[in-house]
Amino acid sequence: MKINMPVTDKEVLLTKDTFLVTRTNLKGVITYANDAFVETSGFSREELIGSAHNIVRHPDMPPAAFEDMWSCLKKGLPWKGMVKNRTKSGDYYWVEANVVPVYTNGQLQEYLSVRYPPKREKIDEAEQFYQKLNANKVSMRPTGWAAIKKQFCEIALWKKFTLIGLLFLIPNSYLLVKLLSEQDYLLSSIFALSLLLSGFLAVNLYRLIHATLETIIGVSYRFLNHNFKANVDLDRTDQIGDCYRAIYSVGTLFNADLALEHEVEKHLNEQNRINIDFVSQVAAIRKSQPVIEFNMDGTIIDANDLFLETMGYTLDEIKGKHHRLFAEPIYGQSAEYKHFFGNA
Repeated sequence: MKINMPVTDKEVLLTKDTFLVTRTNLKGVITYANDAFVETSGFSREELIGSAHNIVRHPDMPPAAFEDMWSCLKKGLPWKGMVKNRTKSGDYYWVEANVVPVYTNGQLQEYLSVRYPPKREKIDEAEQFYQKLNANKVSMRPTGWAAIKKQFCEIALWKKFTLIGLLFLIPNSYLLVKLLSEQDYLLSSIFALSLLLSGFLAVNLYRLIHATLETIIGVSYRFLNHNFKANVDLDRTDQIGDCYRAIYSVGTLFNADLALEHEVEKHLNEQNRINIDFVSQVAAIRKSQPVIEFNMDGTIIDANDLFLETMGYTLDEIKGKHHRLFAEPIYGQSAEYKHFFGNA
């Protein structure tokens, strides 16, 4: 693991509205860093872009934390966790890191990391946990019975419904058989109908939950591909309908922001084109005509070769002097001339 030295005991505190954003390629090489990340890290943008992301890694961070992160990312899963980073000067700062894989047309393209300033209690918890992790007293993921419990709680939805169904059906089937053996046909019929109705409702509930989750997952992944059209049922009046309407509203807001972004980009491209045309025109003029540049107060700042040859001066002889140098003495002292240059 890369060990960055030296380090200090000075903590850099981030303001609550700070967002540190980077993008890396699939090998962890930085391809983008926002201004807040550049400023906080202490490195220049040129030093960061093209460097491995571990350029800001603090030696106190356990290797197991980053192994866990890369394990998740290589599976196409997002990762979040507390991270202690090192600045160029050796100071440190804590962030709550959120790293996600970014897909384009179904292909993994890069990793996006967005970091927020964590609360102090989270920092304290992370420091204690990472000390134990470095001492091999704990692990990043649950082990033993904790791992078994976690795995059991996270089994597939259909398996959960199947298990619930069996736990409901087995004892009730026994009761139904007992009622039939006692020849209580009326109660047996009612009980059997109740079982059938319960089973019917359970199957439909499973289908509803499954379809809802699949819809939300599908819409969310489309959002990640900048497709903010949410084809959901807005006419439902239950909580699922509330969920769909919230997703639809978010998608609509994103579309509005995307439209504004495209509009701004269009205006910037147009302005750049105008600027390029203007620069080209100025360059053409400087090549074909004598040109002098001066400030609003008349102080000369530049002149092209044609002007200097025509007037018989060198640039050093006129730079920093007043334009009055080239005016007739009477005109240079006139009210009109002084007014043009702000009474200079």
